[in-house]
Amino acid sequence: MLKLVSDINEIQEIPKALASTAISNTSTKDFEDAVQYELAVLSKADFFIARNIKDFQASAPFIVCDAETYLNKYSLKE
Repeated sequence: MLKLVSDINEIQEIPKALASTAISNTSTKDFEDAVQYELAVLSKADFFIARNIKDFQASAPFIVCDAETYLNKYSLKE
């Protein structure tokens, strides 16, 4: 499953400076979530797919949704 996900998504490297930004992110309580959020902002992501969407900022510059919502509402239909 991870191979499939990596084939259809662009994997981003995490810059060192991003850790400081994530630590300063007071809107996201969990550090790992903050790193993912800041990386999504940096990479200008269109979507952020998470299990717990309530853990992420409502004013995100991208659509935050769970995987089921993404697949049902936003994914490209063939």
